[in-house]
Amino acid sequence: MLQPLLLRYPKEVAILLNKWNKSKNPWERRASVVVFVRTIGETGKYTKQCIKLCNNLLEDQERLVLQGVGWALKDTMRGDKKRVLDYVKKLRQQAVSSVITLYALRDLRGKAKSDVLKVKAKRYA
Repeated sequence: MLQPLLLRYPKEVAILLNKWNKSKNPWERRASVVVFVRTIGETGKYTKQCIKLCNNLLEDQERLVLQGVGWALKDTMRGDKKRVLDYVKKLRQQAVSSVITLYALRDLRGKAKSDVLKVKAKRYA
């Protein structure tokens, strides 16, 4: 239901998504990013907004929220592969939850996937 609204009323829906992204309700936090799956993600038009909202949820304690983040990144990667792939590599360097990165990489195959999986977390002394 949110995807058609996002296409028709992008500013108004962006305000709603930003609010939900900070909600105490895990279902609202999840919905704030899963709006970018499938058709919306494949357009490549909402990459910046998707990454911003996903970035806010990297430390979320709810597994379903983390899965939603990974799912949104996976589908957004279809529309803006380089940008999202670079972001996922940075997430691996930051040692964010593998739930996010492994969901994000589900569509990748071969060398592209193995290159991302080789990225190790930076250790700080």
